[in-house]
Amino acid sequence: MNILYWPLYPLILILSFLTGIIPARLGYAIAWLGGSIAYYLLPNRRRVIAANYAPVLGRQPNDREVRRVGQESFRNFGRYLYEFLRLPHCSIDEIDRRVSLHVGEDFMQARQQGKGMIFVSAHFGNMDYAAVSVVKHIVPMTVVADMLQPKQLMDHLVEFRGKKGLRIVYHSKAARAVVEALKKNEAVGFLVDVGCNRDGGIPVTFFGRHTRFPAGPAALALRTGAPIVVGYTLIVGDRIEAYSYPPIYAQPTGNKADDIRRCSQMIANNFEDFIRRHPEQWYIFRQMWGTETLDSSWPAEEASVHEALSEGA
Repeated sequence: MNILYWPLYPLILILSFLTGIIPARLGYAIAWLGGSIAYYLLPNRRRVIAANYAPVLGRQPNDREVRRVGQESFRNFGRYLYEFLRLPHCSIDEIDRRVSLHVGEDFMQARQQGKGMIFVSAHFGNMDYAAVSVVKHIVPMTVVADMLQPKQLMDHLVEFRGKKGLRIVYHSKAARAVVEALKKNEAVGFLVDVGCNRDGGIPVTFFGRHTRFPAGPAALALRTGAPIVVGYTLIVGDRIEAYSYPPIYAQPTGNKADDIRRCSQMIANNFEDFIRRHPEQWYIFRQMWGTETLDSSWPAEEASVHEALSEGA
């Protein structure tokens, strides 16, 4: 483990402790200020998000509106971090009172099919609080997460999320857990990272350009028959409004590569819709766009995805 990660665990504990004792109004003000300062102190991240937002907004990276949205994204991310650090100090009922779930009849019909549900969202708004509310009112959920360093920090995050009803499994060991959850008609959640440099991703068209989406949700849906539900949250004042799109039903045709790509593209289309309408609540601080074609290096990606899903299942 990199020695630079060692201070993260005690730092998170200290910050989380402080969020539990300072008034919320002060906490939000500090979060807003911290996001504003970070925007100016991190020029490399600032350039990355300008390049990311330019196609979303249909403008050049140096456009004033692109800069404004980028700065608002930093501020909203500061608010998200503050609320995330406060999560251990909030009861499930306290979290739930702030969340409104907007789900349609098609959502409930998908739930009634008995094959479980695959929730997919971006790093957008505040999905942690919405997930707690979903578990309380609708369905148990297993969330697939990447391993963070140091391990003590990851264990801490898993523990306090577990106390809110969320089961966290590591991406590298998720195959058996997610399949078993779906067999019990429970939900599996993915917060996906999008970007041209994501290893093993599926090439998709996104805002008119090529980038990569993780293949896991589509591959899992094709294997199990579980519907995919793309959801997102909006932070509106002190409220968290959670919305979902009509379920995506993966239809196997016998060509796994095309099936996964087609299903992943449908997920990307939903992402594009809500991000276009609320770009300032999208936290995308990694490079999004590449120059690759849609066919690049697909066979190896397909094999790795299916191998991962079948491991230990």
